[in-house]
Amino acid sequence: MRYNDIEFINDLIQKNEIAEFIRYYEAKKDDEIKTLADVFARDIEKNRVVFVSGSSSVGKTTTTLKLEKYLDDMGINASTISLDDFFKSKEELPQKENGSVDYESVNALDLETLAEFFKKLESDKAAPKPVFSFSLGTRRDEWQEINIQGDSILMVEGLHALNDIIISMFPQDKQTTLYLEIGDAMYKDRRIFIEPTSIRFLRRLVRDYRYRKSSVNNTMLMWPGVLRGDREYVIPASYKAKNVISTFYPYDVSALKPDAYALLSEAKDDSPFEYDIADMLRRLSYVEPIGTKDIPPTALIREFIGESIYY
Repeated sequence: MRYNDIEFINDLIQKNEIAEFIRYYEAKKDDEIKTLADVFARDIEKNRVVFVSGSSSVGKTTTTLKLEKYLDDMGINASTISLDDFFKSKEELPQKENGSVDYESVNALDLETLAEFFKKLESDKAAPKPVFSFSLGTRRDEWQEINIQGDSILMVEGLHALNDIIISMFPQDKQTTLYLEIGDAMYKDRRIFIEPTSIRFLRRLVRDYRYRKSSVNNTMLMWPGVLRGDREYVIPASYKAKNVISTFYPYDVSALKPDAYALLSEAKDDSPFEYDIADMLRRLSYVEPIGTKDIPPTALIREFIGESIYY
């Protein structure tokens, strides 16, 4: 059996060997990030800004913050900003043909303010950026100063970070790009059983309920728009990435199951997505759950289930 077989993970859980496997796999993935940080640190001037993109719930925030930590350990003054802080206010957001808000469009960002930020960052090595409040749906009355003076690297993470419109705002010879993806699936009987998009959905389902009090129906209602954004914006831009990291962790579904199964079970009887929920519950029924005690606070899955050291 392979590490991404449900049977393999279930067997480790039943034998109480999953904690050891998690430690091994977390160290393996962290080494990949450390290696990339070392590449960036070797030529700071050519990697002054690192644009980090990936679809929703691939783990952009945790991966970027890990990169920041490893660069700091190498003596590099690393910092991270999110393109989310450049979101337009609710009343300015673009709309789809049906009149609903298009949150996935690159035009949901205040591109004029973003361009001014990068222009000043290049010329002065420092620039103020806005701070967006999602609870208020608008910017706060505060700006944060960002600088790339000396041995500094700035990471810019966001759904559209590899969009030509964005990366053209900073000199090409002073930037690099990183794309994150869930590069594998969970298998059962040698067949794909839980696809990468389903793993991302489960991550988002649990995170949005835990941190944003979003219902199952609301998350499922928004999900087709998320996938459309992937097809129209994220995936086409991914092919220009100079670096790629997979954020697949074979025990993530087991870690997500306790919350995801409970949420889906509670919602299924009176949901317009009854069939989809039933199908996901059926797939999850083959997965053994694991408790949070076996998952370190540095694990990427903590971004979604809570108690991450990075938050």
